[in-house]
Amino acid sequence: MFRRLLSDKDVYLTDRIIRNTRRENSNTGQAGTLDLFKIYGVNYSGSQPQNEISRILTRFDLNPLRELTGSILNIAHSSFKCTLNLKDIHGGQTVPNNFTLVVHPLSRSWDEGAGK
Repeated sequence: MFRRLLSDKDVYLTDRIIRNTRRENSNTGQAGTLDLFKIYGVNYSGSQPQNEISRILTRFDLNPLRELTGSILNIAHSSFKCTLNLKDIHGGQTVPNNFTLVVHPLSRSWDEGAGK
């Protein structure tokens, strides 16, 4: 059985250097895209080069699957498989290839945020 679920809540969190100040865990809530990046060797205020990173949080409502199967969905079962499909939008910048994303379940809810 194959089903497609769209994310019902998403955000990306950034750890960036803005105006020579490190901004950690900035919640970009209602942004139109989910920006996933790791920028190496950023210099600010004479500091040692540092990395800027982002993380994506996304939530999927699994209730439609539970209702369809008539039972509780067991995501720990060996037959359960999910595929996360993210698309690149061309922004005129060099994009990476041959990289690995690590996906983890979250143990609690989170606030989608209000943007910048």
